[in-house]
Amino acid sequence: MVTLLGNLEECLTLPEYKFKVDLIFMWGVYYHIDDPIPEFPILKQLAKLADIVVFDYLESAKGIDYVEIYENEIQSASIIHRSGRPTKNSIATGLKTAFGYAYFPIEQMEWHDPDAPNTPRRIIIGSKNPLSYSGIIEAN
Repeated sequence: MVTLLGNLEECLTLPEYKFKVDLIFMWGVYYHIDDPIPEFPILKQLAKLADIVVFDYLESAKGIDYVEIYENEIQSASIIHRSGRPTKNSIATGLKTAFGYAYFPIEQMEWHDPDAPNTPRRIIIGSKNPLSYSGIIEAN
């Protein structure tokens, strides 16, 4: 196993990150980074590293994509103090563009962070190949 440290907002284009893995699993990470919507450049870089990505994100409950801006370090672990809050459709479209396929669990996580009660935490999967598992549904 190899561990590489880096700021996901900047490091994925560096030569050290020219490798392949089977799966990228990010828990409690994605909603702390600034991955501009609708381009999703970080998702596109992750697709160069792996065929499948699984992560949780904070979904916009406002019905529109927006960027959460944090006033100080105590509010967020985001290095640049901002992170996106995509809608379900936007994140699915971003994953389809980057990987080809996007899926949600049939039984979606129903958890609301007390510090962000209006942004439900959701799970999503991106894959370069179709997945056939009874616990997921393809994102439309």
